[in-house]
Amino acid sequence: MKSSPNSSGIKSAIVRWIVLGGGLCLYVAALLLAGKALRESRVIFLVVPLLAILLPLPLLAVLSRIYNVVMGVTLDEPVGPATSREIGGSPALAGYLSDLIAESPGSDGYLCSIELFFDGNEEIGSIAANLTDHPGLVAFRECLMEIRKRAEVEAVLLGVVDFPPGEWPYVETILVFTSAAPEEVSAWAEIMAPDEVGAGLRHKTFAGMPACRPDIQPVHLWWD
Repeated sequence: MKSSPNSSGIKSAIVRWIVLGGGLCLYVAALLLAGKALRESRVIFLVVPLLAILLPLPLLAVLSRIYNVVMGVTLDEPVGPATSREIGGSPALAGYLSDLIAESPGSDGYLCSIELFFDGNEEIGSIAANLTDHPGLVAFRECLMEIRKRAEVEAVLLGVVDFPPGEWPYVETILVFTSAAPEEVSAWAEIMAPDEVGAGLRHKTFAGMPACRPDIQPVHLWWD
């Protein structure tokens, strides 16, 4: 089960601070050694600390390289919310998302259908991972299918925002394209217990947006 869509960001922050902290300790040690060498007039011991003091950029480059190695970042792969890395999920979902990512690599998220996301999906943490009393994937799917059947609804799409290695892609937001007000949509989605229901995309850009009538607007269901 996916505990949190932000776990990779937490790991990145921890590693970054460890690497930077280690580099700072080395730099301070070099300064102290240089001061000691000056006080004792030992030229031999002064050379290495002076090099560390005079060459901070190479030191930063080394620390950056260590960070990249630990985090598994390669220079030939762009870092972002979604890259060309291997995508989990069913073959149909992975293929669809790969094509969408190639078309719109700078998007915050990628929209897919109810069927694509739920077919073969048994990872309950792939959507609404923060719910302590999760109703289950079957309940989510059935609720969304019922919403999509409504006359005032034109489409229901799930926004994939994270691609954890070896796991099902993670959905943080569901978009209901409808002429109904957010309050009505909230009542329809009660069983899914979204943390927020509101008009619009909630400050994200999604690839795969459908073309809708002028009276149809997206209403987002979002889980923290």
